[in-house]
Amino acid sequence: MKRLGFFLLFFAAIYAGVGPVSAASVFPPSCSTTGPLPPPGVEPPRVTFDRRAIVGETEIAIPAYNWRHGCGPTAVGMVIGYWDGHGYPELYPGDASTQTAEVDQLIASGGEINAPNPAGHEGNCEDYCLPNDEVGALQTDAYITAGRVPHADNSIADWMFTSRSTYPCGASLGQKYGWSCSNAISDAFVSYVNSRCDSYTPSSNEYFWRDDTGADWDGNWNILKAEIDGGRPMVFLVDSNGDGGTDHFVAIVGYRLNDGHYEYACKDTWNVATRWERLREMSNAYGWGVGYAYSFSLVNGDGDGKWYVDTAYVGVEEGTKLKPFNTLLEAVTAASPGNWIYVKGGLIDYSVTVDKAVYLGTY
Repeated sequence: MKRLGFFLLFFAAIYAGVGPVSAASVFPPSCSTTGPLPPPGVEPPRVTFDRRAIVGETEIAIPAYNWRHGCGPTAVGMVIGYWDGHGYPELYPGDASTQTAEVDQLIASGGEINAPNPAGHEGNCEDYCLPNDEVGALQTDAYITAGRVPHADNSIADWMFTSRSTYPCGASLGQKYGWSCSNAISDAFVSYVNSRCDSYTPSSNEYFWRDDTGADWDGNWNILKAEIDGGRPMVFLVDSNGDGGTDHFVAIVGYRLNDGHYEYACKDTWNVATRWERLREMSNAYGWGVGYAYSFSLVNGDGDGKWYVDTAYVGVEEGTKLKPFNTLLEAVTAASPGNWIYVKGGLIDYSVTVDKAVYLGTY
């Protein structure tokens, strides 16, 4: 048995950001328009590079999920899956490192386009994704034509208003199957997290980078670096096929310099492999330019910088004194530099690496 003592390591970090943005965003809204397959001309991620030209490559390991009734809910779903494995275990049931059936339901509930749930068991798919209007004219959602009340919101896609024919976005009078609007991303993250655990405090910032054409992108690069270095994966809304308009949400996991050019790493919802692309404005001369960016953060427990561990505790784990974590590793993962971690009885029977500036105590 090892008795925990008190210690402090010194750590400094720089964080760059803007104020939280809600559905009342001042930024002009724009849609994603891609489906479960990439648009024509979009190539798979590159897998070989001249490593001699690459400097400062940094990448966060997150779960890679495949397109599930929309790139927006899938990309945000991967970010939430990452947080679920880093001190916030109530976000998804079970292990979220892979795309389980439970994870699918929390990204977008219901059945599949070709195999919907039976009547009386409708979810996001049955109410908003049907009929499948990915191609062709926008069609009225199935819950409206069937004259039924839609299901209660229970998935990321619901709070993102994905696929809703009644939800306008920019020049679009409604959203076809799989579409999501830029101004719904931040609020969807906050609403979903609040629905899962009332002691988690989520926040999200929205950045409008589409108007940075010809501008110096050093500031955008610094935001990207600060988020990734802080262990916070982001989401971008990009122009994947280079037609000059946004079309696809991706989960952002890394950055690097490649031959002197800024690059970002993403999970694109179509491929398990990490995709590396240039961090630059949108253009009809190339693909994967960035229009919008989103950062996400979570505060656990009571939000007072104190975390509690009781190895005998069984139940919902929030890191609070009433609902503590049952492993020290969870508390260390969730804690920020300068926080306190209190262990019931002060005893553990295993080793844990502490890689940040935290205090340890007993209760």
